[in-house]
Amino acid sequence: MALKKELSLLYSILSTKIQNLPLNIRTRASRDLEDIFFNYNITEDQAKLEAIKKRAENKLVILDMAVESAPKATAVPGVKNFIVKDGKVEEGKAEVKFTPDYSNWYGGNVDPQDLRRHKDLLDRQHYSGPFWEGRKRNPSIIDEENPRYDNVEPEPHPDESLRAEKESSFEAVKR
Repeated sequence: MALKKELSLLYSILSTKIQNLPLNIRTRASRDLEDIFFNYNITEDQAKLEAIKKRAENKLVILDMAVESAPKATAVPGVKNFIVKDGKVEEGKAEVKFTPDYSNWYGGNVDPQDLRRHKDLLDRQHYSGPFWEGRKRNPSIIDEENPRYDNVEPEPHPDESLRAEKESSFEAVKR
C-alpha cells in the first residue's frame, strides 16, 4: 500500500513538472507519463509496481535535466564584451552579420518541401499522379507468383568463316 502512495505522489510531482514545460515538449512528456502509469491502480503485483516506480523516477530525472538545461538569459557579473572598432578596442557587443541556416531535415527526416518537389517531378515525368490513377502498373516477372519461363532452344553457334569474314571487312584507319 505504501508503494501505491509513493507512486501517486510521484505522479502528481511529474504532472506538475510537465505542466511547466513548453508546449512542444509538454504533449510528448504527458503521453510518456500516461504510458508509464497506464494501469497502476489495478495492478497488485509488487514487481510491476517497482518497475513503474523506476520508470517514473527516471522520467523525473530527465524532466529535471530538461528544466535545468533550458537556456537562461542572465548576464554574468564582472564579464564584459569588447569589440574592435576603427582599430580601437571598445566595450560593446558585435553586430550579427547573418543567422546560419540550420535544418532538422536530414537522415530519415524528409523536408516537406523537398518531398512536394519530388512528387511534382514524378508527376511531370508520368511516374505517378493523375496519369497513373486507376491504371495498373505494368506487369513484371518479379511480381508474378508463378512465373512461366518458356523453354527456348539456344541459337546455333555461328561458323568461324563468318567471324573471319566480318573481321576482314574492317579497315585499319590512320588518324
